[in-house]
Amino acid sequence: MRQVTRIEFQFCPGEAAALKHESKLLRLLKPRFNRAGVWPGKTLFIVWRLVETSLELAVADVPEPSWRRYGPLGAGAHHLHQTLSRILWLALNPKCAYMELPTGWAQDNFAQQVTIDRHESAPEVATLLAAFFWKSSDEFLVRLGARFCERTRLFERNVINSELEMLREFSAQQKPALKNSPQLALL
Repeated sequence: MRQVTRIEFQFCPGEAAALKHESKLLRLLKPRFNRAGVWPGKTLFIVWRLVETSLELAVADVPEPSWRRYGPLGAGAHHLHQTLSRILWLALNPKCAYMELPTGWAQDNFAQQVTIDRHESAPEVATLLAAFFWKSSDEFLVRLGARFCERTRLFERNVINSELEMLREFSAQQKPALKNSPQLALL
């Protein structure tokens, strides 16, 4: 404490903006006794591709050319990957219950790459996924929501609604970035 020479307050519009500004300052100033947050996190991408009638979805730090990709994202890419994997698997397997997800998926136990097998709708879903990231999430979310309207179990409906809400929030956060960054359209 004896080495503190100045304390400065800066107002931010909200907590997220304050945390982002703090992170930027930590990387810029590299304070001697505060090492947490000094280095930027790993850059990650959400990647997907069609292999015959299977949809493969993964998180990658260096996307291969044969994959469609969105990013760069931070550590949140893993959570987004898990949410997309569960919701797409459920959408492409309408007769299966939530408890029939592949082993470990309900507990966030995922491999880096997941495959949603043999579905005639996989090409359509891959196209909607691209639209979700680069155009408008509305069509993607409406089409997914329509696939779940026949599910009557309250637990399943609540879990699915929670997953869809997470995707809505992600999309809402990305919209300002899409408006201000023409390079995202080039990905």
